[in-house]
Amino acid sequence: MAEPESPPVSTQGSASRGRFVFYAATVFLASAVLLVLEIAAARLIAPYVGVSLYTWTSVIGVILAGLSVGNWLGGVWADRGGADGAAGVSLLLSSIAALLVLLMLTLVAPVIQASRLSLLSASFLFVACLFFLPALMLGIVTPLLTTLALKDDTRPGHS
Repeated sequence: MAEPESPPVSTQGSASRGRFVFYAATVFLASAVLLVLEIAAARLIAPYVGVSLYTWTSVIGVILAGLSVGNWLGGVWADRGGADGAAGVSLLLSSIAALLVLLMLTLVAPVIQASRLSLLSASFLFVACLFFLPALMLGIVTPLLTTLALKDDTRPGHS
């Protein structure tokens, strides 16, 4: 008589489980920072172009474009063997880019204001020049860490 089959045992040890929790927390925090960046973008450019539908449309559009390109780059990087350190590099570069926004604002604002562009164009240029790169760098983190988490567990649905 055959013995009943036991459920599959996870190959994920406590170290792998801890790494998975770290990856999940990092992705969560990177996403939260992206939301903060989006709100900060609207607040920083408001003195120059006001708070309007054009401003918010530009902010949301540019941040989503940066996130999309970053997700694509992160997926390519993960497929080519990106490791934990790659996510760290991306987070470091995104924080540097976010800090440089304050410096860049003082350089970009006079040029855009002197150009006499429409409100829509000025809003878009402000956000694109200042916030596309930080959003792109933050977008790289999720696919990198998701790919690493999938490699640690044989059950992709749990990752």
